[in-house]
Amino acid sequence: MSPTQRTLKALREAGWLAHVVEKWISYDKGAAKAKGRPGSRVDVFGFGDVLACRPEAGIVLVQATGGGNASARIDKITTECDANALWWLHSGGRIIVVDWRKVRREIFVKDEDSKIFGQSMGVRTVRRPRYTELFSGSSPGRIFYTKEHGEDLP
Repeated sequence: MSPTQRTLKALREAGWLAHVVEKWISYDKGAAKAKGRPGSRVDVFGFGDVLACRPEAGIVLVQATGGGNASARIDKITTECDANALWWLHSGGRIIVVDWRKVRREIFVKDEDSKIFGQSMGVRTVRRPRYTELFSGSSPGRIFYTKEHGEDLP
């Protein structure tokens, strides 16, 4: 499952109305051969993969990524897409970068009373999100600032 699909699922489970807004642009055969791939994904405004809204939380554009690439995505938003990002933020939207990372979890044997015996059945790898929100800066020389939300949806 891709980071975008994981994000979409997590948002919907948390009560958000969410939809994928990135699009796929396929190349013609000549361009595909020259570039070595059949097409590319294009994010809305250069940085948004998922558009989500919830009455008490507002409207959010989410950049989904995996493998610890959040800082690279934040750099892209704050440099290459800074005008679009500021326009979005000043229009009342929010920007959240979700980085899906692998976390190792140990599984324990439990008895009928849910007491842990302490016997490990093994280690299972699960994926957990880390949410970072971008804001427009109010101090001179500071265009953006970020806030870590950890594993909870902001």
